[in-house]
Amino acid sequence: MGKILFVGNCCLDVITYVQGYPEEDSDLRFLDQTLTLGGNATNSAKVAVQLSGPESALLFSAIPNGNALFENLFKHYRLNTSLCVVRSAEEEDAENGVPMTVCLVNELNGSRTLLSSLGNKRWPNGADLRRHLPSLDGFSWFHFETGFTSKIESVVEMVEYVHSARNKTASNVAEKSKKIISIEFEHPLDEPIMNKFVAFGNLFFISKDFARAQGWTTMHECVTMFQDKYGAHHSTVICPWGEKGVAVKCGTSVPFPCTDNDSTVIELPAHFPSNGRVVDTLAAGDCFVAGTVHFLNAGDGLRQALIKATFLAGESVGQRGLMGLKVPFDDFSI
Repeated sequence: MGKILFVGNCCLDVITYVQGYPEEDSDLRFLDQTLTLGGNATNSAKVAVQLSGPESALLFSAIPNGNALFENLFKHYRLNTSLCVVRSAEEEDAENGVPMTVCLVNELNGSRTLLSSLGNKRWPNGADLRRHLPSLDGFSWFHFETGFTSKIESVVEMVEYVHSARNKTASNVAEKSKKIISIEFEHPLDEPIMNKFVAFGNLFFISKDFARAQGWTTMHECVTMFQDKYGAHHSTVICPWGEKGVAVKCGTSVPFPCTDNDSTVIELPAHFPSNGRVVDTLAAGDCFVAGTVHFLNAGDGLRQALIKATFLAGESVGQRGLMGLKVPFDDFSI
């Protein structure tokens, strides 16, 4: 099993747990508050490290220069940031602050409300990734988030670099299939940008918000219409839909065991936490992505990987945060 690189945002999450969503212009007490690392790719890396270790799951992002809080959090989560871009002292001036997300988690139903700011910090680009990762040797999976649309051209550059480097070193289709590119779409993007991503990706994760913005009302419709609209029939499309579960449609060219009938849409139910209570849905989607990528990278078939990933994500919403996920996959029966 090769290493996985998660590419995307790394920010500070200020998570406040409340007993019911507050009304506007009210003065209430909260239950608890914590500071943690956030960003889709960072959250996924936090989960993947628990599944395979920090030497097998790495993060590529732009991170603060000499920020003690971030450095302590990296150690706490055992995140491997050896490939990350460290912003210069000039880029870390106090006026701009650090990228941050303020999160309200309603413990009555587990819902989460996010307010995010990337600030004026620069986002890593293709040249950065080429400099920090001149060779793809040792890696078998590259996962990209596309969250901040203002930085989307930089994400395109990074995906294009991995795609180009993979093609240059691979002598045939079988060699190319040993290095997978997956991309997650959380928010709608302009069609020319989407077409670039579709040309490069092997597997796509489509969020419920992205689907609804397109007018797709179910996860089944999403995976079918995504392939049709963007000409992505070569790629596998996965759409998690919260408590409804997940749908997947295989592409015509997939490097892992797919389904009995590749033209069939497979739907799998969500997993309810074994403790019987939804506590915190924050980053459940990132947990699902990490599980899917990890288990596929480890050699599981698509159905098996998705069952395990939905189980993992379901267990995560029964607790606060993503640390200490305890799932007995050694004894897990499909």
